[in-house]
Amino acid sequence: MSSADVYAKVSPSITFVATPAGTGSGILVEGGYVVTNHHVVWPYEAVRVVFPDGAEFQDVPVVGWRPVADLAVVGPVEVSARPLTLEDGEGMALGEEVLQVGYPLEFELTPKPTVTRGILSRFREWERHGITLLQTDAVIVGGQSGGALVDTEGRVIGITTFASSDFGLALSASDISPTVRGLIEDGGHSERLSRSASGALEFNLDLKHIWDIRSFAFDALAGATVEVEIQGPGDGMISVSGPPGLLIGEDATETGVEKAVVEIPTDGPHFLQIELAAGDPSVFSLLSDVELIPLVDPDDGLPIEIGQTIVGVVDYPSDADWYSIHLREDETVRISTDSITVDTVVFVNGADDWLESFEFDDDSGEGLFGFNAELVYQAPRTGEFLIAVAEVWGEQVGGYYLTVERVSDSG
Repeated sequence: MSSADVYAKVSPSITFVATPAGTGSGILVEGGYVVTNHHVVWPYEAVRVVFPDGAEFQDVPVVGWRPVADLAVVGPVEVSARPLTLEDGEGMALGEEVLQVGYPLEFELTPKPTVTRGILSRFREWERHGITLLQTDAVIVGGQSGGALVDTEGRVIGITTFASSDFGLALSASDISPTVRGLIEDGGHSERLSRSASGALEFNLDLKHIWDIRSFAFDALAGATVEVEIQGPGDGMISVSGPPGLLIGEDATETGVEKAVVEIPTDGPHFLQIELAAGDPSVFSLLSDVELIPLVDPDDGLPIEIGQTIVGVVDYPSDADWYSIHLREDETVRISTDSITVDTVVFVNGADDWLESFEFDDDSGEGLFGFNAELVYQAPRTGEFLIAVAEVWGEQVGGYYLTVERVSDSG
């Protein structure tokens, strides 16, 4: 088929996906559902979906997401467009022509999808998750995330997920198809962060260690100004983040008297974090002029054992997940992360004294994109230690694998 024929066949089913924070693309599949990327819809529970024929749907619910694979499903919607099938392109030869259909850098309210042409350049295997990524030189820029990579027969062989200045990557459609079906069949929004209580303007916090970060959610409109203050004998820090990333990180004093004033750039959910700037435990009084809802991160405090792999999620910018592990004196372990969505950094320290044998690593683990963390750690004593995982710049969200393996045991 010609490029024009492929576009005519596929484009009616490629959707424009918009949130208050940005835009992306999506692919209509069976049942009226739209497949897109996790990073396109995060952190919204409903999005705006527009089809090329002008059909527009407001507040389309996010059915669920898989942050570790950068996938999300929204819907269902009732449209006349033909649903597309996610098909296997891994048998294609390198050098074969492919096309990318999506909505790059789009600002119109009811846009039309674009098409770019390139070749299939390489297969990249993400062995940990069992996913192949298809690399292409077809031009991919912001807004095309969640769009379709198709072959010259108009078959959807990939879902665009990553772009650099030189090439783009798409998740193999056949590999992610079971995940998509699972999200649709499970039903319900797979919200990870539990809103543990009703909202309030004041809280008393008792922070035990440097990774004991207390998190809150609040809803705000663009242009609103939010003021937060903490008071206490220790050295505290205030961070506010949202869909655009980290908005403010405030630690202006050496005591726990801190005040942050931030102007909200986009509508929707935002996140407040209160943490220790230094490691000594401390109590704080938290005051806010907006209602705060306490969050419970399911990753925080989980025990991990040698030989175990845990799937964790950086749920919001500046989120740091922490895990506990028991080690014997001189026991040596390799701690590693693996992700295609976040540039992870890993930290290790004593549970009672964060300065005790404190070590960290950013990119030694290499990985698919070269930003996995890997750290070999020898326990200075027998006891409990803490492993923390974060995104290195405190800006991105997404899933990761955390693995602890024994290197040697001389204890």
